[in-house]
Amino acid sequence: MSGRTFAQVSIALWRDARFKTLSERGQRALLFCWTGPHSTSAGVGILFDGYAALDLGLSVDEWIAAREEVEAAGLIARDPETETILVRDYFKANRPSSQKHVAAIRSQIATIVSDELRHEAERALAENSPTVAADRPSPHLLAIAGRQNMGRSA
Repeated sequence: MSGRTFAQVSIALWRDARFKTLSERGQRALLFCWTGPHSTSAGVGILFDGYAALDLGLSVDEWIAAREEVEAAGLIARDPETETILVRDYFKANRPSSQKHVAAIRSQIATIVSDELRHEAERALAENSPTVAADRPSPHLLAIAGRQNMGRSA
């Protein structure tokens, strides 16, 4: 288990065309992969079929069918040799908030045994990470500061 106490899921998921094609069981399987106790803040986790089935109250065959449906929709990737599951588009809803956050996620990604999924997670993180401006104040804070300084001469 990852030790996390919550996970973010974007409300845009409910409008995602791939998600909408899933059966209710498939949708539940994706949400479990995304938010379940075996996931991490890197969107990756080791998830044995028996554990998932037990956690969801399904037979192993029912879980496997749901997982395969989600995988076929392109919403997760799985390495059967390591039982590792990666939630695709995870960082679109869970963008790292700072360089410190990126470093913590990178350390989790480094532990992924599956080379293919580790590389995919690294690419996804790089595409969705704060850039050089990570430590710069947000545009919202800059606008507030600008309003506070209005009328003052430099």
